[in-house]
Amino acid sequence: IDVLPMIPQPHITEKAKADPLSVIYYNFVSKTDIPPALPVFSFLSYLSAFCVDNNIMYKHPTSKPSYLNTWTLILAPSGAAKSTSKNIIDEVIPRDPEDKPIIQANFEGADGSAAFVAELAKTKTAEDNYGNKIQPIFWIEDEYAQFMKKLLPGGSMVETRKTMLKIHDYDKASRITKNETIETEKLVMTGLFLNTVDSFARNFDEESINDGLGRRHNFIYAERPDKVTQTYEFDKISANLKKPFNDFFESVETNIVYTFSKDCREIYDHFYLVYKEKFDQILGLETNGTFFRTYFMLSWKYAVIYHILLKEKGTEVQAKSMDYGIKVSLMFLSSIKRFLDYRLDLKSGAKQTRQEYLNKRAEKEINNLDKYKDYLLD
Repeated sequence: IDVLPMIPQPHITEKAKADPLSVIYYNFVSKTDIPPALPVFSFLSYLSAFCVDNNIMYKHPTSKPSYLNTWTLILAPSGAAKSTSKNIIDEVIPRDPEDKPIIQANFEGADGSAAFVAELAKTKTAEDNYGNKIQPIFWIEDEYAQFMKKLLPGGSMVETRKTMLKIHDYDKASRITKNETIETEKLVMTGLFLNTVDSFARNFDEESINDGLGRRHNFIYAERPDKVTQTYEFDKISANLKKPFNDFFESVETNIVYTFSKDCREIYDHFYLVYKEKFDQILGLETNGTFFRTYFMLSWKYAVIYHILLKEKGTEVQAKSMDYGIKVSLMFLSSIKRFLDYRLDLKSGAKQTRQEYLNKRAEKEINNLDKYKDYLLD
């Protein structure tokens, strides 16, 4: 339900008329108990990487042209099928004439800071629409907390913390070793990072909030009910997604720069002030000051993505797409609030106290059932 406002046609049954997000939502909600945010944002990450690979850019009204890459961090309870959701999306990505997926990860991380830069440097070099040399990166990492833990003070890759900040700002990465100097071109990374919420909360420190590394990641907090009905039909889902995916990607115009209508700027400026005030109260001034501007700026990127998803005509993004972009940004802000609350509860012991209470209640119910089992009908 969390992602429902950002699905264009969530309840449409005529697949031929539906966009990819709507087809994903319809199938996962109808056939599984998997939180739909998992496949939805997995797909959006693949689309983001596709845009970078195919020179699909945008021009913010007051900034230079930029890229549609995103850093998405999906947090969900253990057993929520994070990897499964990603794998289904990966499986139905269209293939080229050589039978290779048209979008695939090209970076796997590394165990040390020098190796991390060296692996980045190995990726292909391309040119964007303005003749700038770039290295498009698509990194998919499960159990991302293990990597983040290495970036903590005293960790084995603490120097990579600065490298990650540089990558996000489209900078070059470099590393001097005993034998050589390793340097990349301008890096444009799309990241799809997956983790259990509990593990990530234990490895997300205050410095990650204060130095900005945390807010570089777009948090998606996906919840799943404790009691679920296993009704997975993965083969049917894959079959239902293949044709809509093929049709969609064939229609996407490449080597293009999108701009925005005057209405988009007016909507953005108005609601920036509206929601800034509200989230100052929800998140607190200090935390909101860290996250709000970064997350709300993503409205521009997701407005373009929505324009592409609905196959809108022309290169000027219109107001209804900005409306969509703002909804996505608000979902990120809502997710970081829920994550920080979870982390606070974990730190204070409130979460453990609640779990102990639930365990005792469940034990009492079992004892009662055992006590009266002789009186129950077969």
